[in-house]
Amino acid sequence: MAGGRAPGERGKYHERKMVRHLRPYGFRRVPSSGAAGGDYTGDLRRAASGAPKAIEVLESKYRKGGQRNLRRWVCQSGAHGLVLPGDGRSEEPLVVLELARFVALLEEAGYRAPEPEPDAETPGAGRGPTPGVSGGVGASQAAVSPPSAPPPSGSALLPL
Repeated sequence: MAGGRAPGERGKYHERKMVRHLRPYGFRRVPSSGAAGGDYTGDLRRAASGAPKAIEVLESKYRKGGQRNLRRWVCQSGAHGLVLPGDGRSEEPLVVLELARFVALLEEAGYRAPEPEPDAETPGAGRGPTPGVSGGVGASQAAVSPPSAPPPSGSALLPL
């Protein structure tokens, strides 16, 4: 395709960036979510564990140049978020937050990814560090540190 990567590849790239921030809260990327349906809808989905949470499925949308109006409105007057009213009949209002503030909300609400349980069928599971890997944690299991506190009022957007 002339002009760079295909739109689907750009979408996957940005979905993976979001997962890096949201993995500690149980969110994973859903491959081919637009084509699947059912339990495979949504670009990012929390693994089912225990009681359902209020936030289980997220969509990720990338637009060239970002979402300029949304970003300007969120940062206006030091606001912590943006509420987009629905039409008053069938549309629910929407809320837009900076990623750092959304992560802080997930922390406050007690969202955490379930700890992986040792699997008896996995060789070496529960037997200490994996040889050649620092601390026995594979690259796919490396923890991402969440922000320690919500950003101060009027802060710049979180660079991704």
